[in-house]
Formats: sequence, C-alpha cells, structure tokens
Amino acid sequence: MRMPLSALILIFLDLILAGLALYGGINLMLDPTGTSMQIDPAIVYIPFVTDFMLFAIWLVIAFAALPAILSYLIYADSKWGLYGSLALAALEIVWIVTQVALLYPLGFSAWWPAMFSYGIVVTGIAAASLYLIFRGSVRTYFNWYTRATRQTGSK
Repeated sequence: MRMPLSALILIFLDLILAGLALYGGINLMLDPTGTSMQIDPAIVYIPFVTDFMLFAIWLVIAFAALPAILSYLIYADSKWGLYGSLALAALEIVWIVTQVALLYPLGFSAWWPAMFSYGIVVTGIAAASLYLIFRGSVRTYFNWYTRATRQTGSK
C-alpha cells in the first residue's frame, strides 16, 4: 500500500516546524540575550533566568531534532512516528499558548505582537498536523484505531 498524501503532508509540516525551531534555537545560541532577534531584554522579569540559552537548547532538542526524527519514522512506516507527532503537536500548542499568555503580563509588550503572530502560525501548523494524524487514510495506513474486519470464511 502506498503512503497517503496526508502522511506526506504531515512529514512536510513536521519538517517546517523543525526548520523554524532550528532557526530560532541557533539564533538564540549565538546571541543568548536575544537582541539579534529583537527580543525584549526584559528577561530579568522571569525568576532564575538570565538569558535565553536554556530556551535555545529546548528549541533545538524538542522542536527541531525531535520532529526531524519523527518525520523519518513516519516515512519509514513506523507507527511510533505517528504517536510521537501526535504528542509533539499537542506539546507545541501548549508551549505556544503558554508563551503567548505569559509573556505579555511579564513585561514583554514590545515583542508580544510578533510572538502572537508566530504563535498563530505554529499553532496552525500543529493543528493541521493533528487533523492529518486523525484522517482516516493515515489511520488506516498505519493500522491505528481502525476496526478489525473479518475475512470471508473466518470464524
């Protein structure tokens, strides 16, 4: 059976998210203050945080490397790639909603419109990924939550 177009689009969306996270993570690693990305330097409002290096590492590992690995697993017909993409899409939505909800009250008002726009894009891609994961063609291809059918002549 050939891989459905929905699964190929899911791979593409995971790779787009990986690319966005890799770009942001590398930029923050090169400049942990965030000034090169025009991030408000009011990071001092967040307790125990002095720069964006931990966030950069989190972006590269969780949102760049992991989606690339999951894309490969989906391409290799692994059901674990599908499960991982489901968890990752849910995590991305929670991560972005939390950022958008918390950064404005913490004093990141100058950066908030860009963060809100980025949040809409990433949340939209994650929601599209969830939609594709639950499409019947993808579930059938990966034999996930499909009703077992009896074959003729079986008991």
